[in-house]
Amino acid sequence: LLIPGFNPPNNFDKIGKFNFNGKFLGFFIDFVADGNLQTELGTANTDMRMNLRQGREMAQYSGNLSLLNFDLGAWTGNPQLGRVSMNTSVKNGQGLVLETVEAEIGGAISSISFKDYNYENIILDGALKQKFFDGKVSIRDDNIDLNFDGAVDLTDSIPQFDFTAEVAKLDIKKLNLSSDDLVLRGDTKIVMNGSSLSNLQGNLILRDFSILKNGVDS
Repeated sequence: LLIPGFNPPNNFDKIGKFNFNGKFLGFFIDFVADGNLQTELGTANTDMRMNLRQGREMAQYSGNLSLLNFDLGAWTGNPQLGRVSMNTSVKNGQGLVLETVEAEIGGAISSISFKDYNYENIILDGALKQKFFDGKVSIRDDNIDLNFDGAVDLTDSIPQFDFTAEVAKLDIKKLNLSSDDLVLRGDTKIVMNGSSLSNLQGNLILRDFSILKNGVDS
């Protein structure tokens, strides 16, 4: 190996050729990086500490990460995702694989593409533990305006949802989530589980909720 002990994620080679300009202190398995990283997928600005001495599963990390027009879809292999620009902070990070990842995260996503729709102005503050997220998310966009506070648990085969959401606007069709012309507004309290919309079960509380279908209040 060119770098003994360096065991990057499987998709590491997808970034292609890269150039780093800044300060890099330490070794490839235990370092502090403060600078600008130019890759074939996009640009990253980092001020991070990373310790890989115990492997990816038990990696330790913290600091700040900014991505500019980074091709998240190509990096993850998920065709529903597109490019992302964001500024985030990470505290007490552990694990670089889904089965072990834990971190306190916060920051702003200025834009991210999902299903060919570009979401903007996303603020998040919460904790991630493997497939469990607990925290707050707000989105201010022309077609989606909401505040989310609660938890989403994907650790089992059947997802669990326990959250409240204040929805000022949710345009399902323009978000490319449905072919139906639906716009939702109102406050919700959801405690549910289910693998799809067709088999959700649990409790759903709606307050001052309205549904516009084809521009008409239903």
